[in-house]
Amino acid sequence: MRDGLNDSNDLSPMRRGGIGSMVVLLSAMLSIVVGIIFPTTGMSLEPYILVWLGGLLYVNLINLHPKHLVSTFRKPKTLMVFTIGKLILLPCIVYVITSLVYPKLALSATLLSGISTGLGAPFAINFIGAGEISTIAALVTITSLVVPVTLPFILYVFFEDTEEFVIPIYDIGFLLVTALFIPLSLGWSTRRYVPRVSKFVAGNSLFLSVIFIMLINFSMFARFSQYFFVDQSLVLISLISASLLFVIYLLVGYLLALSVKGQLMATRINGIVAMTYINNILVFVVAERFFGIETAALAGFYNIPYYVGLLVLRVKYSRYGNQDPK
Repeated sequence: MRDGLNDSNDLSPMRRGGIGSMVVLLSAMLSIVVGIIFPTTGMSLEPYILVWLGGLLYVNLINLHPKHLVSTFRKPKTLMVFTIGKLILLPCIVYVITSLVYPKLALSATLLSGISTGLGAPFAINFIGAGEISTIAALVTITSLVVPVTLPFILYVFFEDTEEFVIPIYDIGFLLVTALFIPLSLGWSTRRYVPRVSKFVAGNSLFLSVIFIMLINFSMFARFSQYFFVDQSLVLISLISASLLFVIYLLVGYLLALSVKGQLMATRINGIVAMTYINNILVFVVAERFFGIETAALAGFYNIPYYVGLLVLRVKYSRYGNQDPK
């Protein structure tokens, strides 16, 4: 795999390289286990999970220069199809399925399905070793800018008249805006006005990202520790549901890619990654704050198929290599 985003023409939020990718992957899985085993320490960090998420976004977004996205907008059809598919089509499909099969899961599944493509998506492209990094970076940016409008609207349409939930539309929209736009603004401002700090952060983005990823997983899974020992039903339902959703996202991404350019493997991989590697941690924060821990559980446990899926996709697609056109 090529060198990372710290080069002037690289858009990845993390450095490429097999060793670096494995460090991130192993650190993420280890921090999940540690959070479950040592919940007391993790719980003391859990109130700051939005800070850790903001730090992770800042570290990665500082490397994303707007000029790197210009060439990608020469493919407006691809971006439009994937954006509409991610923010509108996918949550509608999942809402219909869950409301028919398991209504209790409808809210948490719709929240998770309607969130933007995540900062982990470019890392996924790097780790898999195939796809177009510029297209994924553009989708991360576009969907992050649009989701504060689309997700509250979808929740309003589907759940306004549901007595079980009170949907704080404006509060959710405000949280999405602040959680995404503040790190984005700080990253671009640092790059422009404090280049030395920007250079330091960019040069240590992998190390800093690993720290924030571990803090997020450690504090989040400490919140679920008791369920592993006392109420395994929540763990099993959340894990199975998250895994099934991962498969649904993957299939939708693959089919959307076929509708754009069916014979290009890189486009198929882009579609899969754009739909499956999402801002689930932000959903966890939103769901826990407004709906409670059980609603947030699906977004939290999505981290497990998230990382397992990376290994599976790497085995399947790495032979195709990166196909990011110059």
